[in-house]
Amino acid sequence: METNKYRTSGIVDESTLREISGLVIWPKRMWVRRIITVIVAILALLMFIARNYAYFVILAAWIFLLVWLPRKVRKTNLDGAVKRLHESYPSGSMQIETWFTEEGAAMHNLTNGAQLVLPYGSIQLVKETERYFYLLTKANQFTLVFKNMLTPEQKQSFLPFLQKKYPQIKVVK
Repeated sequence: METNKYRTSGIVDESTLREISGLVIWPKRMWVRRIITVIVAILALLMFIARNYAYFVILAAWIFLLVWLPRKVRKTNLDGAVKRLHESYPSGSMQIETWFTEEGAAMHNLTNGAQLVLPYGSIQLVKETERYFYLLTKANQFTLVFKNMLTPEQKQSFLPFLQKKYPQIKVVK
């Protein structure tokens, strides 16, 4: 196998973090939160119809928390990531390079020289955005594959390539 398969590089800055911030919050549990929100909303409506306003207010507060809390967590995570980026890199950005080897996803931080390889088995989720393939590990580390550096054929073959390497990987488009 080619050791530089799907090699891309690009800048990670605040706009990058903003684009991927919606991807990092509780991907496994979002559907559970939505179901609970609907159930609580139905109960709140029933309490309102039954004129039991005390329970209605309590349930309405729960709905507010179920809707507001994930947004608050996402914003807090984004703000922290942006602060860490500016703290680590005075320019507010870093350049990374990603490619794939027999062992896994190789990453090279071109700004500070750090390198690592994430084994395919540690990548649990791949999501596609307009500009990136976002790879998330079980420990919530991530790396990006910059789509603008891939040919149309590479963009089409990338997700099947990852699924072949690690069939348990979850792909979200």
